[in-house]
Amino acid sequence: MGNPKLGEQKKGNLSFMRVYKFKMAKQLTLLGYSYEDGALVLELITFGAHENFNRDVKTLF
Repeated sequence: MGNPKLGEQKKGNLSFMRVYKFKMAKQLTLLGYSYEDGALVLELITFGAHENFNRDVKTLF
C-alpha cells in the first residue's frame, strides 16, 4: 500500500493490471493487481509462477 505503483503496468487487453515480480523459493513469481488512484483500494487479481502467467490471466477476463 505504501507504493502501489511499484509493479509494471501491463499493455493491451491487460492494461487494467499492474504486475510485481519477485523471487519466492528460488522461482520467479508474479503478483497481478489493480490500484484505484485517489483511494486506499488495492485489489489482488492473481498470483503465481511466471510460466503462462499472461495466458492464465486472460482466461479470467
